[in-house]
Amino acid sequence: MTKITRRQFTAGAAAAAATSFSITNAEAQAFGGNDLIEAARKEGKIVYYTADFTEPEQEIIKAFNKRFPFVKVEMVRAPGGQLITRIRTEASAGKLLADAINHSDRGLMQGIADLFQDYAPPNAKDYRDDVQIAPQLWPKTTLGWSIAYNTELEKNPPKTWMDLCKPQYGPKKIGQVVAPSGGTTWTRIMFERQVLGEDYWAKQAATKPRLYPSGAPL
Repeated sequence: MTKITRRQFTAGAAAAAATSFSITNAEAQAFGGNDLIEAARKEGKIVYYTADFTEPEQEIIKAFNKRFPFVKVEMVRAPGGQLITRIRTEASAGKLLADAINHSDRGLMQGIADLFQDYAPPNAKDYRDDVQIAPQLWPKTTLGWSIAYNTELEKNPPKTWMDLCKPQYGPKKIGQVVAPSGGTTWTRIMFERQVLGEDYWAKQAATKPRLYPSGAPL
């Protein structure tokens, strides 16, 4: 791979490690050391691709910039499947712009791990070995699906996944994210197929649910 396509997984690793102007040596080590902080200061920018929701990501960036005001964060947000397509397209053209990527599908990320450099965060020793799948990829959160409902509109809410197939919840009362949107949705889809049965989707389709490209618009 060329240098252009091998920008670090958390590169702006430099950027991600930047810190405030009055930092002590002990504090600097918690963010990767003084050399890394100075590199972040000189680079001054990190390009961050994410499949997570825009609002919480903006709050994280806001908190980051309170501590590290000299690092500009350029965020690109897209649904999981679209984000992987963008990364692959840019990489094949030798123009991958991302410094750091946050994605919900570890399988898809493992397939493009060779585009990034190995990386270890300052707290690497705190991670369990069984959560690691590649030296370029580090888990951030564990997500779960649940049934949520509008208490103002629904007084007899579904209590099980199979309840979502009942005629009383249609048409257009149920909102679902389509399977290709990303890793967490794909996990839900496989749960439905393996646990609820191969006819589950047909049963739920009869309720005519609203379909969304990702969790954010839902």
